[in-house]
Amino acid sequence: MSDFERETTLFEDQGVLVTSERVVAEGRTWPLREVEGVDSIRRGPRMFPWLMTLMGGLVVGLPMLLSAMASPSARGGELYELALALAGAAIFGSIAALLLMGDTYWLVLRMRQSEGRVLRSRDPQRISHLVAVVARAVAARQRT
Repeated sequence: MSDFERETTLFEDQGVLVTSERVVAEGRTWPLREVEGVDSIRRGPRMFPWLMTLMGGLVVGLPMLLSAMASPSARGGELYELALALAGAAIFGSIAALLLMGDTYWLVLRMRQSEGRVLRSRDPQRISHLVAVVARAVAARQRT
């Protein structure tokens, strides 16, 4: 009888399967016999590009556009209006991105010779639950 014929499903939800023999997520499979440990990683969002866009738009973009539009020799008002609309969209888009950003959490499996990030989620409870389920499955597998 093969390992997969006698495996027990421990967790199955949203494309993730944890059995007594393997972990399946995002189209990849990790046999539990190779897993030596399980952990999670929290990664903060990358704010620098959004902050630079916001600061560039507020400190450089808008003042330059407004002074060019106010110039008596300014021609092509539609072009300035378009540039002003784009600058406004970049500024408000950056603000929205900064407000909506959140941490990203990873389920990580440590094997004998490598470490693999298995699943990414913005839900810390989901990753914590998966860490606990996989850790119990690995411990049970090591006892047999």
